[in-house]
Amino acid sequence: MTRKYYERRVRRFFDFIGFLSDSGIEQRCNLFAEKGKSDKNWATTCIISILQYEKESVQKEEITAH
Repeated sequence: MTRKYYERRVRRFFDFIGFLSDSGIEQRCNLFAEKGKSDKNWATTCIISILQYEKESVQKEEITAH
């Protein structure tokens, strides 16, 4: 159950940043890690963008914070 939850969250993250939507989750994870190692600014920007999106959703009361 926990694995499915995390896979769903990671898939949502990759979809949000538009990262290889036609690939499997394991391949997407490996390629993200590879690209992130070579371009740390890109990876950081991707992570910050979804965090900002989530923060705005909480502020708009579209979702709740845990």
